[in-house]
Amino acid sequence: MLGSSFVLVLGFGAHEASLLCARPLLCPNGMDPDVLRFMCWYAYENVFISCIWGTKPAALVASSLQLEPDFLRVFSASPADAAVQLKIFGDATGRAMVAGFTLITQLVQVVNQTAFATEEFRKRVLSGTETPIDVVHGRVIRVLSLIHI
Repeated sequence: MLGSSFVLVLGFGAHEASLLCARPLLCPNGMDPDVLRFMCWYAYENVFISCIWGTKPAALVASSLQLEPDFLRVFSASPADAAVQLKIFGDATGRAMVAGFTLITQLVQVVNQTAFATEEFRKRVLSGTETPIDVVHGRVIRVLSLIHI
């Protein structure tokens, strides 16, 4: 589940990145390597911050990749741009929901496993199949040495 959630968060991030680019991924000569690199890096950079409903700025990610300032799309008040921005917000929301709930699920799983292991150990100690753990605050080790002359 953790792996599939990770891939899903990456997918949301990559789609979000593709909508933020001024140029399309596919061009007449094939794939645009800058767009592909930005999509992958933007998706990766936003995986862990998605757990807390955050997003790293696209301009910051583009700058770290040394891409030109006009690489990112500049949005206007047109209905078409508004529709694209709503898709971007939808991707960010999907990314955050999957990452956040996966984090919560993993934390609950750790607590459940710890409680189960503690209870199982207690049952084994009471049944005599396991020895209890003694709390030792300190040990004295005596070393005996015999010197023969």
